[in-house]
Amino acid sequence: MLLPLQTPLRLVTSRTIEKEGKSYTFVKLAEEATYDSNEFMLHRNHNNQPPDIQKRYNVVLDIEGKFTSVILEPENKHKAS
Repeated sequence: MLLPLQTPLRLVTSRTIEKEGKSYTFVKLAEEATYDSNEFMLHRNHNNQPPDIQKRYNVVLDIEGKFTSVILEPENKHKAS
């Protein structure tokens, strides 16, 4: 199930781990008004390039059973049109 968030979030940190020959990237996203933050795994279809830290992203949560991952799109991508 894909759930788009209304407010863009700021990317605070990014880390990549390797396990059993696979690479997983985890990102910490913060809501700027409250500084609330959570860490999520990037979606499996992410392009393996680490996202830019301290930039704002439009976020879509992908919930599959008990697993949640995020899809990130730079905020300015939507403003360009």
